[in-house]
Order: sequence, then C-alpha cells, then structure tokens
Amino acid sequence: MHHIARKPLRSLALAVAAMALAFGTLAHAQETPNVGGTLTVGYHNSLQVLDVMGTTSTRDEIWQLVFEPLITMDANLEPAGILAESWTVSDDGLSWTFALRHGVTFHDGQPMTAADVEASFERLMTIGARRGEFDRITSMEVVDDHTVVFHTDGPWGALPETFSMPSGAFVVHPAWVVEELGEDLMGIVQVDLMIGTGPYQVVEVVPGERLVFERFDFYTQPTGEPSGWAGPRGQYVDRIEVLPITDEATRSLALFAGEVHIADQLPPEDVARMDADPGTVGIYREPGRRTYLKFNDKQGPFTDLNLRRAVQVAIDLEEAMFTQGPEEAWRVNPFLRFQEGQWMWDGELLEEYFPADLERGRQLVAESDYDGEVIRYLTRTDLTDVFRPTTVILELLRDLGLNAELLVVDGATFSSIRRDLSTWEIKSAGGGSVVPLSYLDASGIDRNGEDWAWVTEEWHEQLDIIATDLDDENRREAVLELNRIAAEAAGEIWLGDIFSVVGVRSNVQNAPDWHYMRLFDVWLD
Repeated sequence: MHHIARKPLRSLALAVAAMALAFGTLAHAQETPNVGGTLTVGYHNSLQVLDVMGTTSTRDEIWQLVFEPLITMDANLEPAGILAESWTVSDDGLSWTFALRHGVTFHDGQPMTAADVEASFERLMTIGARRGEFDRITSMEVVDDHTVVFHTDGPWGALPETFSMPSGAFVVHPAWVVEELGEDLMGIVQVDLMIGTGPYQVVEVVPGERLVFERFDFYTQPTGEPSGWAGPRGQYVDRIEVLPITDEATRSLALFAGEVHIADQLPPEDVARMDADPGTVGIYREPGRRTYLKFNDKQGPFTDLNLRRAVQVAIDLEEAMFTQGPEEAWRVNPFLRFQEGQWMWDGELLEEYFPADLERGRQLVAESDYDGEVIRYLTRTDLTDVFRPTTVILELLRDLGLNAELLVVDGATFSSIRRDLSTWEIKSAGGGSVVPLSYLDASGIDRNGEDWAWVTEEWHEQLDIIATDLDDENRREAVLELNRIAAEAAGEIWLGDIFSVVGVRSNVQNAPDWHYMRLFDVWLD
C-alpha cells in the first residue's frame, strides 16, 4: 500500500478561492448538488497501473479524475479545451498555437507551465502507446509560460481530434515527474508520481483491490458549461473509491447489495431487475462498443466480390443486433467506425447496400465462382458483444447455400490466428465506437499491416483529405465518400453499436448516459 505526502500548498486564501469556484459555479440549474460523502465504484478492469501515455489499458473514466489533456471531447465528441483555453492554426496550416489556461495547479502545489507541456510531449513521443499518430508533428516550441506551438510537416486538420482522444492520451505531467520516470513504459506505479491537474488526486493504490481518490481543493475549473468531458468538472463527493471487480455477475451482486454506488458494464438483462428494485437504477450509456464482420478477400472464396456482396445484401442487421439484448441496448450502424458527433451518416447507403434481401443474396452466390468449398467462420468466446450474433450469422451463411463451419476459439487463440489468412474466410470482431482517425486507416489494413485487396488508391485519397484538410466540410464529405467506397467493396460489415449498461444506487445523482462514465459531476443524496 502506498500513501502520498503532498507538498504544502501556497495559501489558505487560494484554497478558499478554489473551493468557491469548485462549488459556487457548478450548481446545476435543476437542483443544488449535495457536497460530501464517498462514492464507491465497481469497475470492470483490474487497473494495475495509472499511466495514461504508456498504455491504452488505463481506463479513460479513471484517469480523467487525475490527469488532464490540452484538449478533450465535449458531449458531441468535438474537441474542446481543458488545459488549453484556445488554439489557432497558421494560414499555411503548418503551425498550431495553443494558449494555456492561467492559474492551473498540479497536485504537488506547483503551477503548470509550458515547460511541463513540453516535457510531457517529449515523453509521449518517446514511450506513448499512440505516438505514431503524432508523427506529423516535427517540433514543439515554447513561446512563453502559457503559449506553445506545434509545427507539422504538412497541413493536419485532424490535429485537435488526435489530441482529444482519451485512449493513450497526451496528458500533462509535472516536468520533474517526467524526468523521474525516464523512458520507463509503465513508470507510473507509485502514488507519489501520480500527479496531475485534475479535480481529484490519488491517495491510495492497493493493486487488485482499490484505488482511492480525494478532492483536490486547489483545482482550477475550466470555463463554459459541463459537456461530456469539457467545461467545469464538479467535485461534489469528497472521496471516490474504485474497486476492480472484473467478474460481471459479481459487479451486479455488489450493486444490488449496496456495496457499490455505481457498477459499470452490466448485462442488458439486469436493467429490468434494476427497474424493479427501488434501490437501483439502470442507465443505457451512449454507444461505446461496436461489432462487425471481416471478409478474407486475399485468399479463398471471398476473393470474389459477388460472394461478399451476397452476404452484404442478404444480412438482416436488426436480426443480428437483436441478439445483443433489449432494443434499448443496441442500434444498427453498418458504417465505418468513427465518432457520430463529428460525421454525418447517410441513410441512403443503408437502404442501398443492406436491403436484407435473401433471394438477391442467393442470386449473387449463383453468379459467383463459389463451388462449395468450406467457409470457416472465426469467432471468439471471451467478448460477449462479438460472440452473441454468431448463431444468426452462421444461419445466414448456410441459408445462402454456403458450406459454412464455425471456428470458435478463446481470445488468445483468436489474436494469434487472425494474422494467418490461411486459417479463416470470415471472422467476427469488435471494438470501440469512439476512436481516432487511425482506425479509419485500420479498416483497410489487415493484422499484418498490409492493405486488404479491396483497398484502392481512391480510399487513400479520401483518408488523406480526412486527415489533412483544414476545412471541416471537405472532411465530412470525404467520410461519406469513404463509407460509399467501403460499401461498394463489401470488405467488412459493421453490424451496429452496443449501448453500455451502468447500474447506480438510487441516491446517486447526475449519473451520465454519455459514451463514457463521468465520475466527477456526480453527487449523493
């Protein structure tokens, strides 16, 4: 067990001012939040480390309590400032200037300056799990204590979005912490190095048992209105205890027994039970996960476009997604994985390419070169969202007249054999709904880092517009075109989005239904 000794802060007056800002400006219009108490959270992840940059396995809801980025996401998944109060891009698109907020204090009592941003960026580019996504940045310049400039090798319209992504995020540490960590990938395992600028500070870590956070009384609130992770961050409870409970059934039991106030990622089947229990409430959060099918178009029968299109036009997406539970728990969405708040969808594409027409599918099979060879359908048992549609998809393949066999493996085996394209013809998979631009790239790349056969030069041209163009309208049009290219190629079928279920005790107020679970802004009656 580690306990942290904080350096003395600068003055009682600062503490009083910070407390006034924390509570006085955050009263929600509908009611005045209570202040005080301990919020307990049953969390699905073991949370062995709290190093945001070095690994994407650090859970976003947890690190947001402690660490802050220059830019975060608002409720519409648009970039919004947190440590940066504003940013501008030069006319040539090669320099991005960020104005840092004044008066921001680290948990050790020291002010945050541009020197800390510089040191943190250097660490990101040395050990960051997502450092490859920042390769377009050629240098960073410190102008003064509250101004930094990032220079790029070409126009990069996606820079604010890349900065705002929570997984493996670019957060700001004190420069002395960066120096202490060196190039250690998993360096932040000691509580006295878990220092950020966030609304709560780490006070105790017992690996595998609990993480304990307490209100940081000298927190300087961002301006604006609360929106997603943007705007002021309410510090209503005194203490937050996160209990890693990796078993879904155990998390559910802990909620109903009153052992935790919040339990995340519960099965949709629990919602009716929670609704019937006056002590609990079930909440469907905006989609955070997706499930899809990928065709092997490099070898085997699905090298034939007609055969891929046969599955595409015949599949009933609603039937496949119905396996995910109650209708409130999912929605059909066959388009490329990307933030819905930033990019429009096209209903005409859905109607044109996914008509759920089995007879048309059989006709395309007849027009293909398929001669009855075995089609191995690879799936995994460890991800429920991925596995649930398996029976429906297998039945569809056989209804089309395909000689389909199910290949069910565990997660470790799935990860190892999916790279070997001689072992499968179609596979199921899943992933996050809120992802960086690199996942658009990933849609066209196999697990060996090579383009799928269906990927064309036009695909890459549209990706380049999405990444580089400084005009958002041009980028939106490119995403629509990318969806059409993907639909024409029928290289994959995104089935839909899954809404995560969070269970809360009835005395928990302002529990979010957003993509991510916000643990700040919550209070207890």
